[in-house]
Amino acid sequence: MKEPDVRVVIVDYDLSWPRLFQEEQARLVNALDVLACDVLHIGSTSVAGLPGKPIIDILLVVDRLGSADPYLVPLEEQGYTFYPLVSNPERLMFGKGHPHTHHLHIVERGGEEHIRPLLFRDYLRTHPETARDYAMLKRGLAARFHDNRAAYTAGKTDFILGIEAIARAGEDGASRV
Repeated sequence: MKEPDVRVVIVDYDLSWPRLFQEEQARLVNALDVLACDVLHIGSTSVAGLPGKPIIDILLVVDRLGSADPYLVPLEEQGYTFYPLVSNPERLMFGKGHPHTHHLHIVERGGEEHIRPLLFRDYLRTHPETARDYAMLKRGLAARFHDNRAAYTAGKTDFILGIEAIARAGEDGASRV
């Protein structure tokens, strides 16, 4: 199933986003029991003060990724729909709500899909000037590509990859990963 097309709308940071994540985190831990190693808040909603799409991005870290089968029923019971990502076999993607209120990314512990979003999130959390630059980029892209999510996402790629590389190297140039 293809993820539904959604209009790209960037809103100011909402103080309820951390609470919404914590509530969903508790539901996911309860529903998935031993399947999850960790449930983490990622994306713009995880960076205080950063505007973003009003969608809570959640990183569900598992020991071994494998098939989506063990997650389908418990996540469907929580209101999630599975969206197979043919282009990325290292991540399982689920969405909740219409329009989406939550995105759930299931990844293998220690893999790039686990490390990369945390590098980016943590860098933005500790570098407010970079977070401001990212916010300006996102608002500009959303204004240009409000009906083209793929173009919006592609427009952020170089910025994100650059920050991940800086974060991976660390401020002193020493590798952190």
